[in-house]
Amino acid sequence: MREKLLDLIYQYEAENRREENSVTEQQIEDSEKAEELIKREQNFIRVRKELIRRKLKEYDLNQQELGELLGHSKSQMSELIDDVSSFSIKDLVVIHRLFQISFDDLIPTFLDNEIREQITLNIQRLNKPKLKFSKENLYA
Repeated sequence: MREKLLDLIYQYEAENRREENSVTEQQIEDSEKAEELIKREQNFIRVRKELIRRKLKEYDLNQQELGELLGHSKSQMSELIDDVSSFSIKDLVVIHRLFQISFDDLIPTFLDNEIREQITLNIQRLNKPKLKFSKENLYA
């Protein structure tokens, strides 16, 4: 009985498997790009976190005291440093000025796939030959 049931399942899957269910090369490429972007974002967050913690130590401050300077609670500050929540522009400017940390190290400039595609389409639609957005810039 069990073998008969398994045979029926395999037969059904074989008959009903459609090409639309298969993964395309473009989908694989998009997935690989998304994975690379996630790795870069995670590395960026890790490095930013280390920089801020190093500066806190250098200036004999703790996370809670930085939170007080920025107007955030201890728990909010933890979420910000761990990238659970996003820093405001004001927060980043204050951190930049207090600790002399470069904006390049504070502000992520990654663009997700959807935004990159929209920018690329809009550049084409506008037909502005002087306007260039290289792939290097799109994936940086």
